[in-house]
Formats: sequence, structure tokens, C-alpha cells
Amino acid sequence: MAGVETSRLSDPDAFLFSVLNIVKEDLATPLLRYLDLWIMLRRNPAVAGEAPALARRWRLVNGFDAVLHMLNAMFPDLRLPRRERALFDRFVVPARAAVTRDRRRFRRAAQLWRKYWLIDGVDQRIAFAAELAAAVTYGWLNRDRLNPVRRK
Repeated sequence: MAGVETSRLSDPDAFLFSVLNIVKEDLATPLLRYLDLWIMLRRNPAVAGEAPALARRWRLVNGFDAVLHMLNAMFPDLRLPRRERALFDRFVVPARAAVTRDRRRFRRAAQLWRKYWLIDGVDQRIAFAAELAAAVTYGWLNRDRLNPVRRK
């Protein structure tokens, strides 16, 4: 349309935004999201070099590393450079088969564990833990009012 200005995210921003959406879902997201990242990298391989610095600015380094690990496992042809983090990869990043599973199948404790470790920065982790503790405490103290059906 003539006279209408539009804008879009740059390729590295779009890539990292997609990574953020995957991390937001604790890496348990449909395979299509990972395929989108693969397409972005095939179209513009330079994104892989620009994204790490951008991930640091967005405070998304742990999530970025986890998604790169998943992408390397799913699409070996990409050969994305990433830091080797054996404990993080073993205890936080899910198995490749878990990608297409329904999120509800994951135990709540596993979801919270993954979410905690995908957060960058000690201050954000402390805030997450405090919010979680407050929510659990509120639910426990108000369990009779929140769940009117009593079990006998």
C-alpha cells in the first residue's frame, strides 16, 4: 500500500524472539517452532553469529544455549557452535523425544526445575523462587476457600 510505512524485526531479533517463545514453554513446544528456527538459519546463516551477543543483552543466555542444544540434536546439518555445558544439558534440557509431547504430561516439579534454570541472573531466579513460594503459601493457607469440594 502506498504511503504506509511498515517495519519488522531484524533477522537476529526474530530468531531470538522465537527462542524466547520456546523457552517460555519450558522447551516443550511443537516441533514446528524448531523447524521455524532451522528455516531462519538456512536463509541467513549469519544469524547464528549475531544471536549470542543479543541473547546476553536480552538476558536469555541459558535459554539460548538450551535451544541451540535442541537444534543441534534435531538438525545435525546446522552444526551450531555452542558452549558445552554437560550438567545443564543433562539435567535441564529435555530429551529430544520430549519436544513433541503435550506439556501437561510433564510433572510440575520438572517444569519448575527447568524454568528456574532457564532464567538468567541470580536476581531473577530469587524473584521467581519468592513468587513461587508466595503462591504456594497462599494456596495452602486458602485451600478450603479455593477448593470448596471437601474430600472425606
